[in-house]
Amino acid sequence: MAAINTRTSILAQAGVQQSTATTATGKFDRDGKPLIPTEFWLNFGYETHIQDPETGEYKTRFIPLKQGIALDTMGLVEAKRGDRLARVQEIEAQNELRDEWLDHCKDLEPGTNKVLPGTIFGLQIQLLRIRAAVVTNAEMPNPFKRERFKLVHQETDSE
Repeated sequence: MAAINTRTSILAQAGVQQSTATTATGKFDRDGKPLIPTEFWLNFGYETHIQDPETGEYKTRFIPLKQGIALDTMGLVEAKRGDRLARVQEIEAQNELRDEWLDHCKDLEPGTNKVLPGTIFGLQIQLLRIRAAVVTNAEMPNPFKRERFKLVHQETDSE
């Protein structure tokens, strides 16, 4: 049976709005196009069970390889003029494969993941949907902030 892990957002419980707008990250790809944040990922790794030192409770963690496959920002493969029939059919199959995995990821709630059952050479596949960016406002209390301090210039007597 596939494990589904859901992270409950404290901010969501507090009524913080989450942005659904896609914005550029300020980084660029090889062609100079702005990189768009990825929402849907295909990761490879394995599940392990770790014990929480405070509660003693065991939790399941997915340990992924460093780099996953970004599905929603992956462009479709385009056939080129002059491609043979076999190559065009291969391209269609590649695009359908990407769309198939993307559809599975879209079934997930934002901020959740699903680890598929079984392994391939000891690795498992995780589908991951990233939570939307959090938008805060100035009126909202922030427990991480402190009051600003003021620099006071003191003159010293020099002899």
